[in-house]
Amino acid sequence: NELTKEELVNAILPYMLGEGDFTLDDVGDASWVYAYWGGKPKTFTDGFGEDVTFYRPIERIVSVWCTNNELLKVLNATDKLVGVDAGMTGVSTTLFPELSDLPDCGGWYAPNFEAILSLHPDVYIPWLITTDPAESFYGIQRKRYLEENLPGIPVLCIVNYEYRTGEYFIEEVRRLGDILDKQEEAEEYIEFYERCMDPIVTVTEGLSEDEKPRVWITSLFFTGGQVTSSPYVYTVFDPVDLAGGRNIAAGLPRSVKVGLGWVIEQDPEFIFLQIWAAGNRKSPYAPDYPISEAEKQVKVILDSYELSNVSAVVNKNVYVVQYSHFTKGPARVIATAYMAKLLHPEFFPNLKPQEIHQEYVDRFLRIDVSVTKLILCIRH
Repeated sequence: NELTKEELVNAILPYMLGEGDFTLDDVGDASWVYAYWGGKPKTFTDGFGEDVTFYRPIERIVSVWCTNNELLKVLNATDKLVGVDAGMTGVSTTLFPELSDLPDCGGWYAPNFEAILSLHPDVYIPWLITTDPAESFYGIQRKRYLEENLPGIPVLCIVNYEYRTGEYFIEEVRRLGDILDKQEEAEEYIEFYERCMDPIVTVTEGLSEDEKPRVWITSLFFTGGQVTSSPYVYTVFDPVDLAGGRNIAAGLPRSVKVGLGWVIEQDPEFIFLQIWAAGNRKSPYAPDYPISEAEKQVKVILDSYELSNVSAVVNKNVYVVQYSHFTKGPARVIATAYMAKLLHPEFFPNLKPQEIHQEYVDRFLRIDVSVTKLILCIRH
């Protein structure tokens, strides 16, 4: 599994003489592997603990989830994308102008395998949940389903969401940077992440459980469109933990629906509602990103008779968190900063979430947007 100098020469010379079966891409990739990879393939251990090995540089990617594409953008690797999911085509040109005209490869749940195969990608990056149990179709079953329908194409299952710890996320960014030959970009982001996160975690990891406000983190997903009608709880949500909150659902086996009575018994002091008000057709960085649905859902909670005595409602500590672009992936540091400021203003008088957010936008998203003019990621 190691490319030797002799093998490289034996590939290049016939090509230069117009002989043999090697193409220009073949000899170019071989030269790159020899010069920059030490002649050895690169292996990525995915979220399931399975190794995915690459024998040539990754130049063509199909990725079907906005958060994964945001991570690729942070690593300055969106030029490698050749296909995206249906939700990304036509998505806000403010955040992803470079993706707006790419081929539609179907949704994350129902990929268009014919379209994907026609693009000849070097790797396919799906959305799934690597922490789901084996019987779940969102977990390892889905990976096997994708592998079966994409023969010869590596399926790279990165985690990149809020259900794993920050330490895991950072190592994943570093490993992804390595296989994409974007090591410098990965380290630049990691430096930013740790510089912003460390002062927060240094404080919050020393808090007792009694010092941590009770937090209900929920969303409109699986609720029929109204959070109070069929309440949903996230049992794992790393930004809340890092920000010094106490997730009221942390003791439950997995993210589930619960009765409203159960929420009332827990008496959350803060409610964070994840919402994607515009479906998956816009990003919150778009100037016309609609906030009406978010405002409506906050009003539903604040006006709920059943929740009227819950501490978060009494004190009007009900906030909206934009789902994919502020809580997941590389933007998780943004949500953590805003949440820490809300949960513990007494400990973070000098914490400036907007400045952190603006630096992220300027340095890593590389878009011309002032966060002070945005519908902020958290508002009540």
